[in-house]
Amino acid sequence: MKRKLIFAVSLLAATFIVNVQTSVAQNAEAPNGQRQDMTPEQRVDAQLKRWTKALSLTTEQVNQIKPLLTERVTKREAIRNASDRRAAMQELRDLTKAQDEKLKTIFTAEQLTKYTELQDELRDRMGNGGGRRGGGNNGGNN
Repeated sequence: MKRKLIFAVSLLAATFIVNVQTSVAQNAEAPNGQRQDMTPEQRVDAQLKRWTKALSLTTEQVNQIKPLLTERVTKREAIRNASDRRAAMQELRDLTKAQDEKLKTIFTAEQLTKYTELQDELRDRMGNGGGRRGGGNNGGNN
């Protein structure tokens, strides 16, 4: 009887440990997976929230920027599904450039400087393997 109890407790403990490890692994991946599971509207709202915090956007600026982000997210989805990768990448660059030109008319000088710094940091991270798709050398661990 005692052996059965010890076996049952051991089995429960092992199951618990496996569940915890799985949960930790999933949480470590949540930012990427979570972003993919978001609707376009949720992506726009999340981006606006980040920019509002980082750039101290006013309510008026948020109202001006939201349609730009909505348009961009919609177009990005269409571009992502394109069969010609090279053309799609060029379209994304053009889209980003056009959005940046519009944002220049909305942001203050300080906000524009901060926005440019944030974009540069993002490009650096993406170029150094910090992107979702493993755009760099991570030691072969994918």
